[in-house]
Amino acid sequence: MKVARRTSLSATPEQREALRELARSRVRAEADRARGVLLSLERRTGGEIGDALGVKANTVRVWRMAFRGGGVEALRTRPRPGPRAWKSAAALEVVEAL
Repeated sequence: MKVARRTSLSATPEQREALRELARSRVRAEADRARGVLLSLERRTGGEIGDALGVKANTVRVWRMAFRGGGVEALRTRPRPGPRAWKSAAALEVVEAL
């Protein structure tokens, strides 16, 4: 049986406030990442957080590492590299026409 370890993660009061704000984001992925880090700060395990947010414990570890390396800004969604998808724009044109 694998024993869950609790991670030591810290944040300044300003970072905690920024995390709470990001947790209210309309972008669900950003909000989940912020919630995951906030729960980590409450000393919850990756498994507990993963169960609560519907992700794997490893995903929570990735969020923690991102926060450690880049703070709250590292949890924000960034545009994907490469050309923009043309199918979604074309699909929207069809839907709007209806």
